[in-house]
Amino acid sequence: MKPLVLLAAALSLALVGCQKKKEAPAAPASEAVSRLFQHPGRYQSAGLYMPSRLWTQLADAESGPAKPGAPKPAIDPASATLNDDGQIIVVVDSATGEVRQCGNLSGRCVRLNPWARTNVPIALTKHEADFEREEAAEAARLARGASRPTNP
Repeated sequence: MKPLVLLAAALSLALVGCQKKKEAPAAPASEAVSRLFQHPGRYQSAGLYMPSRLWTQLADAESGPAKPGAPKPAIDPASATLNDDGQIIVVVDSATGEVRQCGNLSGRCVRLNPWARTNVPIALTKHEADFEREEAAEAARLARGASRPTNP
């Protein structure tokens, strides 16, 4: 009889342990997102910008001179170029203070470290003044063409 009582006691304890616990309420999505960004990481977003016409004139996407004698990488004709970039993604490295501007499709980046002793100016194939001279010459050419009388 004693084993039967022990078995009944063990079974009742096991069944009491199977009781469904009260579930914690689900957190709203905004709380889950805010927990995700409590520590945003090393790179902080500074914004998204439209590329200017000078973006397509970058001679070398990495700031600084190219190493002499370094082989040029093979360019895949299907890969995106600076002309394909629709947005410029700007981030700040929170560890070093370096600012990076990268094209969203080409992936080409320009870096600026305000605390570096030497910040080499970014090389461009064409400057804003060149664009302005071309526009002025085109406007003058169109004005000369429009002022000429047309023969019937």
